[in-house]
Amino acid sequence: MDLTETFAANEAHDRSDTSRFSVGKHDANIADANRRHQPEGSSQPLASDFINDAHQFGRSVALGMACIEAAKRVQQMKADKSDPAESDSIPKISGLELHTRLIKLSAEVDVYRSELIALLALFDEQKGWEQSGARNCADWANVNLGIAKSSAYEFLRVGRALKKLPLIRMLFSGGELSWSKIQELTRVADVENEEKLAHVARDASVSDVVRICREFRWPQHENETIDPDTGRSVADLRAEQQFNSRSVTWQDLNDGSVQIRVRLPPEQAQTVLKSLEHCANELYESMASHEGETTNIDSSAEDDTPTAIQRRADAMVLMAERSLHHAGSDVSRADRYQVVLHVDASDLVNSAATVNPTQVIDLPSVDTPHFPSTVPWIEGVGSVGDTVARRIMCDASLVS
Repeated sequence: MDLTETFAANEAHDRSDTSRFSVGKHDANIADANRRHQPEGSSQPLASDFINDAHQFGRSVALGMACIEAAKRVQQMKADKSDPAESDSIPKISGLELHTRLIKLSAEVDVYRSELIALLALFDEQKGWEQSGARNCADWANVNLGIAKSSAYEFLRVGRALKKLPLIRMLFSGGELSWSKIQELTRVADVENEEKLAHVARDASVSDVVRICREFRWPQHENETIDPDTGRSVADLRAEQQFNSRSVTWQDLNDGSVQIRVRLPPEQAQTVLKSLEHCANELYESMASHEGETTNIDSSAEDDTPTAIQRRADAMVLMAERSLHHAGSDVSRADRYQVVLHVDASDLVNSAATVNPTQVIDLPSVDTPHFPSTVPWIEGVGSVGDTVARRIMCDASLVS
């Protein structure tokens, strides 16, 4: 059965079940107001009822036309496979033709992606991956399809969700809804709001779809919905889950830097973000006020204006330093952090002589004549550059 026949069957089914789609809040308020002013016992239809019917009819017509266009696109794709124009080289294509070609190609990619997702979800449902010895379908897709595990899990999630969303599934399979939009829609769409979300998503940008789905994600009625197992509202359970999921993790990257990830409930996250904003403003306002006073600046950093994300990173370091200064004693920065830098004694003498040739440093004798000089390194981190080591040694304590 092709898309046209599928749409005809779904349309016949939807004629007998149009009441399953919810009425918008604005239209519902109009209906309630009209009923309050309508005489009791009157059977005359309300104006809001006609408005709701017109909105419902308009959405159905627009989505129906979209499904027809999706079916035509699939048939055209099959016919275009033998079209010699498809083999034209890119330099021969004008800007307008490229615009049309890109839109068409993007829709075709979504059509094939929808088929891939549907087949992968069916493959997982039948547990076809067990014969290969894979632990799960994502591992099988990672080896046999060349798909990353994270992408495979996302494909499976969307594939399972689309089974309950026939209208969105049809628009996706016909290239009317892009993959980025489908990812957002499948997180919030259900039987009641599927038609409305699909109707809005067709002409909206992906950013707008993300914003709309975020508003749908936490509906107001969750504050009144009671979980039968705990007797608590769904909103309270979600807040507790957010609090229990708070975490701070970090990992070492290939270039030696450290990536820190923070997960917080929304109210605590706002506290951290506001503090970051305050520290960033204070830090760079202070730097702007002293602009031009520093003369010993490296010429290679003429245009070293920090970006927004770099400003936030500097602000986070400032927050950490202030916290340690508030809780610690009157000791040097290195003692508070307990960062242990290992550096060769001869390099330390040479570094001090380079900075201040008149300074005399009395170091303990180091009886390691057979070993060459080593690069500076920090415990738990690894090797660091000479410039970093010199900066740390400016206010560090010396331990031989």
